[in-house]
Amino acid sequence: MHDGEQNDGHETIREYVVHGELVDLKIKVSADLYRAYQRCSWIITHETGREQVDIMEEMVHDFLVKNGC
Repeated sequence: MHDGEQNDGHETIREYVVHGELVDLKIKVSADLYRAYQRCSWIITHETGREQVDIMEEMVHDFLVKNGC
């Protein structure tokens, strides 16, 4: 495995780190929310060309801002 790659047992993802090191954040959600997030992030990725990591960071950032953190 090369620098910037992670293997979760299912697929290998190359992560391009722009600002610092990436860390895993594990959350528990219902199966419906999981499928909806996967579908939505896939659509955003393919329509905009953005990296999946960017979408994940935006989701966490928006949650923190919404809750005043």
